[in-house]
Amino acid sequence: MNSPYTNFRCGDMNSTLIKTAKEKTILLQFDVHTGRPYSRINKVVGTKATHDGYPSRLYIDKEDLVYWGHQWLSPSEYTSYAKKYQHPMIKKLKKISQNFKQGHGGMDFVMIYRLIRCLNLGLPLDINTYDSVMWSAITPLSEISVASKSLSIPIPDFTNGQWKTKNKLEIMRTI
Repeated sequence: MNSPYTNFRCGDMNSTLIKTAKEKTILLQFDVHTGRPYSRINKVVGTKATHDGYPSRLYIDKEDLVYWGHQWLSPSEYTSYAKKYQHPMIKKLKKISQNFKQGHGGMDFVMIYRLIRCLNLGLPLDINTYDSVMWSAITPLSEISVASKSLSIPIPDFTNGQWKTKNKLEIMRTI
């Protein structure tokens, strides 16, 4: 008997490992099935700290902690770090955006503000065409890898080597 459920082409979950040219590893997970509380599973790990995002939590490597290496900061400690290191642009935009309905925790407003600012001032966009193409290529490259029994698939260099040249984005300056 041939069931329509035995010939699926896309699974409910996929993990893609990406190794960058600078030897950094990115774990990208696509998961539309497993039950759990909502999380975007954004994680940035450094040598002295780890940030998990959404919901946000922070671990700072402090050897004087009783549970060193095993505890996230308390919500009040997290808030203290978040305030101390908040980007000047976010401080400015909080004041500007108070009267607007906010989506995605205010990030929709930030993205639209940045797009309009860059267009009005003739500045390079924060995300360019090459970034967009490379991000879009991850899905078909992952599909090729899965179909090839998890073979490592190189990401084409859509910039012809131009990614090696640092672009100074306006967003990285203080406002």
